[in-house]
Amino acid sequence: MRDRPSGAELAGLARDAPGIEADRSPVRRARDIAAREAAAGAAPLITERDRLAELYGETADPAEPMAQALLRLNARLARDLRAGLFDRPGRRRHAALQFLRQSATARLAETNPDYMGDS
Repeated sequence: MRDRPSGAELAGLARDAPGIEADRSPVRRARDIAAREAAAGAAPLITERDRLAELYGETADPAEPMAQALLRLNARLARDLRAGLFDRPGRRRHAALQFLRQSATARLAETNPDYMGDS
């Protein structure tokens, strides 16, 4: 799930903010995020939904709206993390940690790819 505000919303806010030149760093970063999100399209969201469904042994339902599926699955993951369901070492914990790493990396790829460096 993409963070809010989206890149497009950031770019719009930066563009409409009085007294901020369009070539200033925050505005440029907002435009860059918006461009990366637009270029990626729905692919990162589909990937996240599919990886969450796999984590829970579900098959992604193409009839369920993407936003609804992501909200449902992310809410379940948050509840399960708070409840400690992934605390015990083992395959389930490894799968949850892998999902969280991949999710963080995907978000950084859109919002701040320079942070990851060459890794």
